[in-house]
Amino acid sequence: MFIRKNISLKEEDIKKIEPLLEMHEGNFSAALREAINFTNFMIEKYGSLERAKEMKGFEREKYIEEGHGVIVPFSLLRWLLNNSRGFVPDLEVVDESIDIRKSLSLEEVMEVINERYKMLGFPVTISMDYRDEKVHLKIKGLDSVFNEFSAVIESLYILEQSFKIESCKKTSTSINVVYGRSDNKEQSYKQIINHFGYNQAIFKALSEKSEFWRHVIASYELLNYNLICIPKNIFEHLVTDSGYFGGIEFFELKSEKYFKDIPWDEFLVLFKRALMNAGIVDRVEYDEEKIMIYHCYGEEVSKRIEKWITRVLEATGKKFDMESYYGTTVYKYRSS
Repeated sequence: MFIRKNISLKEEDIKKIEPLLEMHEGNFSAALREAINFTNFMIEKYGSLERAKEMKGFEREKYIEEGHGVIVPFSLLRWLLNNSRGFVPDLEVVDESIDIRKSLSLEEVMEVINERYKMLGFPVTISMDYRDEKVHLKIKGLDSVFNEFSAVIESLYILEQSFKIESCKKTSTSINVVYGRSDNKEQSYKQIINHFGYNQAIFKALSEKSEFWRHVIASYELLNYNLICIPKNIFEHLVTDSGYFGGIEFFELKSEKYFKDIPWDEFLVLFKRALMNAGIVDRVEYDEEKIMIYHCYGEEVSKRIEKWITRVLEATGKKFDMESYYGTTVYKYRSS
């Protein structure tokens, strides 16, 4: 059904629709229908004309031409993201990457980010809802590398809205994060580090002392990782076989608890990692009855190492009977 209406247009309005008129060979009605269809398309895509106008500056070409970003091959970008996993960027970097007005609601922020990801070709989709004073964020995508990177970025944006991570569940194709209210931005940032910054300390150390770590890595590789890394005070006591050898301080720093307050199960995990990662012993195993330590030292060195380990273990308040064989030391729990 056709409806006839009289409309008034200014000369500048006519000029704006000249491309449509040319497309339809001067047929004004057909040009107007083309404009209506395009308007309907923009509303369906962005939800409203106002939203479409806001997204006008997000075109890929303009984004590149104005120096906001570059095009990177998918395989190269994935390699870069995969080799920087566990590293959370500074807040300042994220603020510069996507300029989002502070006045936008969380829902509007998610819409902007989804549009930006679509423009950049990121293989993720983000959904979010707010209920019971908590934000529930879901990131879906077939590539876990992009999912994790997106979760980091979204968490940093949500942090700006005074929220912090309360729980995080990861699967191979999705990440679900729940955020609760927070009035401490610094603590909220630390929560993001706790969940996603599992390599934060490594990247920070490499960045701040790159020359030192290049030398350390080169030395370990040259000697096939047959090196021992221990504090100077422990080295001194081991060499001189004098007094208390130390080591308790490490467990307190690592666990952030007083030595006596470290649960036994937690201590055993720390104890095993400390000895093996430092290269002091080859292997550590334990069960409900004993702790077994494997090494390749001669008799004299073995005695000093065993004495030191005994003092560290018994500082927990437990007692042990020790049996030593060539290359193996067994600490059996003493019942009384």
